[in-house]
Amino acid sequence: MKAFGYLFTGALELIPASEHLDKVANLLTDFVDAIDTTVLDSVDLELAEILVDTLDIVTGALLEKKESRVDVSSVISPHLYDFFKMLMRCHGVFQSFKLVGKLEPQNVVDCKKKIVQLMPKLAKLSSDESADFFHTQLPRLIVESFHDQAGLDLSTMALQSINWRLVYGLFDFFDEQILQLELQPWSVYKAMIVKR
Repeated sequence: MKAFGYLFTGALELIPASEHLDKVANLLTDFVDAIDTTVLDSVDLELAEILVDTLDIVTGALLEKKESRVDVSSVISPHLYDFFKMLMRCHGVFQSFKLVGKLEPQNVVDCKKKIVQLMPKLAKLSSDESADFFHTQLPRLIVESFHDQAGLDLSTMALQSINWRLVYGLFDFFDEQILQLELQPWSVYKAMIVKR
């Protein structure tokens, strides 16, 4: 996982034009699938830091390619939500120190800042660059994470569970806009899931 960002950047640099991006698109799809199936549900502080750095490198490489007038939408569009979900899960893991009342180490503070800085970068890679990336992705994450937990009482969840850390992590981002977000039924988001 640690080397993937550099491998992806190197592969992307060798591609001269948009029509040849299918090779790196497959590479990114395999990476996202591997993270989703083997890492995301058991991510810890070390893996979260590595994952945030990797996503930052991949996003930077894609932005650089886009700025050189290469259409990278076929590579990143199917994975924008996946990147968001990974970043929010990592942010939730970084909340562990606050959950137990400890001071956050500098590497955790830096990673949390990097996550915030990635939101506008990911927006630039989306189909609507002017939209607030965080606010457009959040409803799906909430519904996907909690759709099968009607009447969930957070006080009954283990403090270090994935969903509790996710909820606590989202508090860093809360503003008036979030409280007014319209959530769609699970079936709407389920239909958006990319079949891989």
